[in-house]
Amino acid sequence: MSVPVVVVSGIDPILLDVATFSAATDTPDAVVLRAALTGDATAVRLTTSTAWGVESDETVEMVGGCAGCSLQQQVLAQLHGLMHGSRRGGRPGAVVLTLPAGVAATPLARQLVPGSTAADLDVHLAAVVSTVDLDTAVPDLLGEIGVRDRGLALCAADARSVAHALSAQLQPADLVLTRGSGAAGSVLVDHLRGAGSARGELTDTPAGGWFAARHNPVLAERRLDPRRLTVPERPESNGVWTLTLTSTRPLHPHRWRAIAESLDSAPVRSRGAFALPTRPGRVAGWDAAGGQLLIRDLPVQDGASWAAATRLQFTGMQGRRTDIARAFESALLTDAELALPAAAWGPMDDGLDPWLGDRVRDGAQRDQADASRSSRA
Repeated sequence: MSVPVVVVSGIDPILLDVATFSAATDTPDAVVLRAALTGDATAVRLTTSTAWGVESDETVEMVGGCAGCSLQQQVLAQLHGLMHGSRRGGRPGAVVLTLPAGVAATPLARQLVPGSTAADLDVHLAAVVSTVDLDTAVPDLLGEIGVRDRGLALCAADARSVAHALSAQLQPADLVLTRGSGAAGSVLVDHLRGAGSARGELTDTPAGGWFAARHNPVLAERRLDPRRLTVPERPESNGVWTLTLTSTRPLHPHRWRAIAESLDSAPVRSRGAFALPTRPGRVAGWDAAGGQLLIRDLPVQDGASWAAATRLQFTGMQGRRTDIARAFESALLTDAELALPAAAWGPMDDGLDPWLGDRVRDGAQRDQADASRSSRA
């Protein structure tokens, strides 16, 4: 029988320690595999322990150009040794895999689902757990402080905001463990956590139940997909609100910036998907937090039309809701613009090449380029 693995993430090292200690004491046959970055983020310290003490402690240098990839490789190698090595206590009955503060669980979790390296390791992913402090959740999820300022940078080039880092942990989690009594933070976490996830108090949730669950990778990917937005089940209160705006119209190649401008310095987290007439047949993902807007290309699914893919969700505190809704409406194509032929949008620069890649501006230019290449060949 495969061994259940729980992956725990968070931005607060103390909360990670509490969750780890709880798992070790509640489940006697569990082994904790803890990964922590060194101060200069050039190496990772890997420790294995049980309720009775530390079993191993080693520091391994990060290699390669991708710090996240290197961290994942080192953790998986340590997990392999734990499962197939010569551990004195034999194979563990369960594993708690605690990630460094600020690191998202998704890349590693994807390696532990069916059809991945999990079969070789003889493990299965039981749950992805995120830890959040309700007393600091509002500035952590809506503020503009960077991970470098909190000592959470994965490498020297890590320019993420704390809000982006915590959101990336919260969104895919099966279980969100919270500590604190912040009323606004409690509502905010419930508005931002993924659909179908559970929430419990950090010190009152028995860790034994973590291992009895089975992580659903399909549901986890849906939680991450910006096209699959869900309305929060918890009502708005304590100044926290969520606004979901949908249209069958694409955004204008220039006026989409009005939405971004309406978020300037606002305590608002937003995500979703949108289309542009300059990129027919494609849908872009929108991910804004901590004063940073990330836009990425999304794969086309189920033959969806580009003209029916504009849906953005905003969760924030206090004001700005009216301004955001007004900016969204002004950014949509008008009736006259919808009637324009596709070629009319070809020469227009939408300013998204840095995110979505260069585009050929119209069919004629594409044909001319192809002919030019053929003649040179």
